[in-house]
Amino acid sequence: PETYTTIRLNGGTGFRTVNLFTEDHAALTGARDVIIKDILNPEESYNLNLNLNHIFTLGSSSGSIDFDAFYTHFTNKILPDYETNENQIIYANLDGVSISRGVALNVQKNFEIPLSITVGGTFLDLYSIDENGGKEEELFAPSFSAVFLVSFQLDKQNLSIDWTGKVYGPMNLPTYDEPFNRAEKSPWFTLQHLQIHKRFNNQLSTYFGVKNIF
Repeated sequence: PETYTTIRLNGGTGFRTVNLFTEDHAALTGARDVIIKDILNPEESYNLNLNLNHIFTLGSSSGSIDFDAFYTHFTNKILPDYETNENQIIYANLDGVSISRGVALNVQKNFEIPLSITVGGTFLDLYSIDENGGKEEELFAPSFSAVFLVSFQLDKQNLSIDWTGKVYGPMNLPTYDEPFNRAEKSPWFTLQHLQIHKRFNNQLSTYFGVKNIF
């Protein structure tokens, strides 16, 4: 069929052992002392995910739409504490529960001309609730993020031009005392890259690119 839709609903449980120093580079690249308060237990969670995928055609071209809604309930999670002591990063098991929930939408379209565009965005609500009922939003987790890809193919010249980018909304940041104080939330920002790829034959190709062009 030229157009069809699939819907999937998945649920499950999961656990994993955290590799602290390979996953969290802040523990090694900064000047803070690393404090591990106790034996770090595996992270454990329950999750539910709804996915809708729609394939469509317009004329002789095609495209797809993906929609996801997700909810994850962590009964244990390893969270770095940057704010108790500005000279330390303190790692400990989660004292309470952590919730990660949100929605994501991704649209991909191939055009009749040698052009394809992909655009996606995610709204995320990520927070922890301690054993006393206090709610705390997680650091470095923007409530909105987006990605895009614009690709132009010149088949006769064996040439492709790709423009990719990411957009990040405001996120919570650690706070510091004077004279190093700053805003509690970051501004909007974007990272964008441009690459030109030329293929001469099956054995030889080259590319030129500019990263973070802005």
